[in-house]
Amino acid sequence: MKTICIHPSQLKGEINIQISKSDAHRTLIVASLAKTKSIITPWNKNLGFDVYATKNILETLGLATFIEHDDNNTLECIPSKDWSFISLLFEFIALSVALSPRLIDSF
Repeated sequence: MKTICIHPSQLKGEINIQISKSDAHRTLIVASLAKTKSIITPWNKNLGFDVYATKNILETLGLATFIEHDDNNTLECIPSKDWSFISLLFEFIALSVALSPRLIDSF
């Protein structure tokens, strides 16, 4: 069995993928949690209402600001510097899972 060691480091680079609806949700969330701005390209405006709902929720929660650039089909994500809400969210999720194990079984 091969052992893989992961060491903390700063990630930087580009990933080129054809984005699906599921990937779009994940991309928005990950971009919101990044320490620097992200450029999502090409940004497909026809991904569906629920993808825009995810984007609006992330903005409403103050996790990121999104700027759509129609001229080159890109979406710019500028993450918030305030991480206090995120730690509270993870604590809430952990507590919810601990108090309701049946929730996990339902998935």
